[in-house]
Amino acid sequence: VDLEVPDILPTSTQALAINAKGQIAGTYEFICPYPQVEGEDCTTNYHGFLREPNGSYNTFNFPNALETFPVGIDSRGEIVGSYLGADRHLHGFRECLVQ
Repeated sequence: VDLEVPDILPTSTQALAINAKGQIAGTYEFICPYPQVEGEDCTTNYHGFLREPNGSYNTFNFPNALETFPVGIDSRGEIVGSYLGADRHLHGFRECLVQ
């Protein structure tokens, strides 16, 4: 399976965890155009994603995080990882994106 988080800009996508249901969690970052187009905002910070077995994606950032790094997913779809806070320190998180 080819993984690429769908977005307007090309992305660099890394799958980091998979559970028995086939849900995949990982990180992505935008690949900013060079040279940068004036007036366009482009960040290369890491963001999180959850890919469902049907191919749909949920993207997320932990609230108020500068960067989000999911590293694990359990059988209920709860994602764990770390995030870079505004204080420039890493913190842990647990996020449930599945209803």
